[in-house]
Formats: sequence, C-alpha cells, structure tokens
Amino acid sequence: METRWDAAGVEGGGCGQERSLASARHGALTDADLAAGSRLARELDVASVCIKPYYVLRAAELLAGSGVAVGTTIGFPHGGHVTSIKAAESAQAMKDGAGELDMVVNIGKVLSKDWRYV
Repeated sequence: METRWDAAGVEGGGCGQERSLASARHGALTDADLAAGSRLARELDVASVCIKPYYVLRAAELLAGSGVAVGTTIGFPHGGHVTSIKAAESAQAMKDGAGELDMVVNIGKVLSKDWRYV
C-alpha cells in the first residue's frame, strides 16, 4: 500500500492508512484559506479534504488529477435536516465533484432512541 500523509506530515491513521486534511473542516475558513488548503493537500498527497459544501466544485477543480479525494458534510452540524434535504445536499455535492460524504445523523433522534426515524 502506498504511504499517504496528513497535513502535519504524520503517516497513516484515520480510516485504514489514510487521513483527511483536518484543517479544511474549520468553519471560519475563507475562500482563500480553502484554496490554500486544497493546494496543500495536493502538495502533501493526502488522501482527501473535507471542504465546505459550497466550495466542493472549486476544490474538485483545484484537485483534479491529483488523486486527492474531495469530501463534504451533509446535514452538518446537528443532522436536523429532513431526509429530502440531506438527499438534495448529497446529490448536489456529488454533482459538484465530491467523492466522499460525511452525513450527520439526527443527533436528537439518536439521543431519544427513535431508531425508526434514524
């Protein structure tokens, strides 16, 4: 298996032997920060970036041909979106170039043990 690195230069970890560029998950990042993070991900050959949903298309453009997967969150942060909204978010993200989706389950429903809803 090819060695992959995270943004801090740490080998392995995460899912299997790959790690995502965790800094791209920060909610206060600007477009310039997201572009810089995407360029860093390409430079360090990380497995993936998790990027804000609206920036998936641009990140996919910046990372095209690099082998770095683009991912995003669905229903973030509390999973309170109804299923149809999560489905629409997912469809848009995939259309924009996301290859990984991090969908948040409805936390309140989990805490209530409403498994039928979940």
